[in-house]
Amino acid sequence: MKPPTEDRDKQRDRWSSNLTFIIASVGCAIGLGNLWRFPYLCFKHGGAGFLIPYLLCLFFLGIPMLLLEFGLGQILQKGNIVVWNQLHPRLYGLGLATCIACYLIVIYYNVIISWALAMFFFSFQSPLPWSMEHAKAVEGATEATYKTCPELFITQE
Repeated sequence: MKPPTEDRDKQRDRWSSNLTFIIASVGCAIGLGNLWRFPYLCFKHGGAGFLIPYLLCLFFLGIPMLLLEFGLGQILQKGNIVVWNQLHPRLYGLGLATCIACYLIVIYYNVIISWALAMFFFSFQSPLPWSMEHAKAVEGATEATYKTCPELFITQE
């Protein structure tokens, strides 16, 4: 026999400390784009000029939405879909959409991380799979392959 819902709510897991919660929140908030894509885009589009829209979005959208999510979760002590449904029944779809978005993000993050891991392990081979020496070592590969597809190879020059 299952315990009533009131007993299950009392047994709900809690963070062991405030520091654990902060570390988990930072781990969720700082994604791969902050470490990989953002510095590249800053360099490509002129450095600090890209920081202005980024900081505007961060302070006027990102942080308020994060505080809203933390506050609603703290008050209602429920999952994402139930929280939005309790605010108003028509907002049920908003909670469902955020859950689906999280699942889609996890899928493509796994693909990107697997590419990075594959490239890491391939980098221990000699010659490197993306080098000109590797292309010459493969049967049937000629110098014409390098000349017709120069973006596929890193030159030694």
